[in-house]
Amino acid sequence: MSEKIEVEPTPIQRNLNDVAIELTKIYLNLSDGLENPEDLFTLYKKAYKTAADVKYEQY
Repeated sequence: MSEKIEVEPTPIQRNLNDVAIELTKIYLNLSDGLENPEDLFTLYKKAYKTAADVKYEQY
């Protein structure tokens, strides 16, 4: 009895925090870094807002 089971791949679900962290990392890799460590939180907030805007713009 040889049954062939086919499974559809499940796409990876990423939440807004994952996307914001990834965007922050990309920005930091492409820039010369941050002059002030407190700017990291501001950068993360902007990345999070960008991710949220893109996500909810689809609806």
